[in-house]
Amino acid sequence: MKSKIKDILNKKITILFFTGISDKPKTLSVSKKVLFIFFIFLCVILGSSIFIITRYVNYIDVIANNLILENKLEYFSRELIKNRNYLAELKNIDLELRRFLNIETATRTESAIGGPDLIDKIIASKIEAGNSNIVFTIEEFNLALSLVKQEIEERKESVQKIKSYIKQKLQKENSVPNIWPTVSGFISSGYGYRIHPIKKVMFFHKGIDISVPVGKPVIATADGVVKYANWLGGYGKIIILSHGYGYTTYYAHLSSILVEKGTKVFRGDKIGLVGSTGLSTGPHLHYEIRYNNKDVNPIDYIKIKQNKNWE
Repeated sequence: MKSKIKDILNKKITILFFTGISDKPKTLSVSKKVLFIFFIFLCVILGSSIFIITRYVNYIDVIANNLILENKLEYFSRELIKNRNYLAELKNIDLELRRFLNIETATRTESAIGGPDLIDKIIASKIEAGNSNIVFTIEEFNLALSLVKQEIEERKESVQKIKSYIKQKLQKENSVPNIWPTVSGFISSGYGYRIHPIKKVMFFHKGIDISVPVGKPVIATADGVVKYANWLGGYGKIIILSHGYGYTTYYAHLSSILVEKGTKVFRGDKIGLVGSTGLSTGPHLHYEIRYNNKDVNPIDYIKIKQNKNWE
């Protein structure tokens, strides 16, 4: 087998060259072995050239990608620093809002401490190195981005707490009975000890009597839920509202009840009509406020003495 291959390679190939029409052709005899070696050499040269060109193209591509990446890192570094500064402003606003609302901060010493964080230290080191443009490395950028994301989550959580606090504060304020319980009238009997107008004995009057004509609207003095709406002994027709936060109000001697037990009412809603039912000497509204199951003087709570909505 080897001898056959050797014989084939040793055979020569004659190549004819024609330089003109009338000229005799020139001949060139080359062994197949030489042609084979030349072919192998040509393949090596061609392969090497392709390899070198490919590596060069890849090198140029890497340089181009690095330039693009560097430009992107410079842009994103600027944007990240800018947004971090916005977050710092939001944090200051957050603290001021908490102080204004008298909400305790996450830590008692938060407003009394300071100093650079990790991002500040990275920026400071680059400035000290003489870099006018702050450009993070990919590792520094990922670290700074994670810290900014963490700060965003903290601000979101803080905003939710402030929102919840304000909502609770408003609910509490709306639950305090602080307006006049009807559209007009005057106090005919105050809170405290008095002679009962019918029984003629000394007793403690737990509310106030407001002299108002029959049929005038009775107004809910705070947001709440109807706890009771029916006849109740000497109170006659009565509505009892539960406002939460310890507050309950009584509206007695009504001629008509306009709400049902379980109804949600809001401050200023019309819930009944003035009358003279139960133990009563004439048309009036008996109004009580109870706080934590103890009667209190309604006058201490009434801030608006006339309700114009139903006149």
